[in-house]
Amino acid sequence: MLRNPSFDIGMHFPNKSQFKEAVIHYSCKLGRKFWFKKNDKNRVRAACEEGCPFVIYASRIDESPTLVIKTMNLEHDCSVDQKLFWMNSTFMAQKYSNELRADPDWSVKGFTAAIQRDFGLEPSSKQIYRARKKACTLNKCDFVDQFHKLHDYCEELKKANPGSTVMLKTKMDGDQRRFHRLYICLDACKRGFIEGCRPLIGMDEAFIKGPHPGQLLAAVGSDGNNGMFPIAYAIVEIENKETWVWFIQHLIRDLRIENGHAYAFI
Repeated sequence: MLRNPSFDIGMHFPNKSQFKEAVIHYSCKLGRKFWFKKNDKNRVRAACEEGCPFVIYASRIDESPTLVIKTMNLEHDCSVDQKLFWMNSTFMAQKYSNELRADPDWSVKGFTAAIQRDFGLEPSSKQIYRARKKACTLNKCDFVDQFHKLHDYCEELKKANPGSTVMLKTKMDGDQRRFHRLYICLDACKRGFIEGCRPLIGMDEAFIKGPHPGQLLAAVGSDGNNGMFPIAYAIVEIENKETWVWFIQHLIRDLRIENGHAYAFI
């Protein structure tokens, strides 16, 4: 969603949805009413209430889905409205989906404060709860789409970083293949540790929160300046003996560790 939309005659939009989204966001930012007076596949015209000069009109370029602004008057002589038709739970969910993805436990108070800060409006608690629910649905769908791209991501990593180890493990869930584990050790990190770091390896883990929780396992070294040097990491379902063994076996193979007594693990 556009953060601070502005308009000019001749401005292009990829499609009708993008144009309408920008107009809705712009009007919510100003706290002004408007309606789409003409809205078909070839043109969109947004105007304010009768007597107010605000209008913005865009139409398609030939057979392309692209819309271009032909005429506009962004002046309003109507009053600010604290209860905008377009400032609904769907708009809020789309606008703040990234914030709710980063902090799924974002409080109702914090959500309300953000809307007051950005738009000068105070939504009802019911709107906030509906927006949170819709944003959660949007983010879950987005996460699923990203998982579908994991195989291509792994192949691109190996293509861009020859010599890297990228292990994507899946398992069957009924008739569908599901993500299980992922191990990554980039070639530059592998060689950098072997050639320039002390034989000291730190192991750590962290929780992964969100719609698809799991555990992050990581191995880091110590460089000549006592700085942390990333070696490898893995995404696993839980932290237990089996997942640590799986991670360490890959790590030992990548670092060509034959004599474990020569290394210190912490």
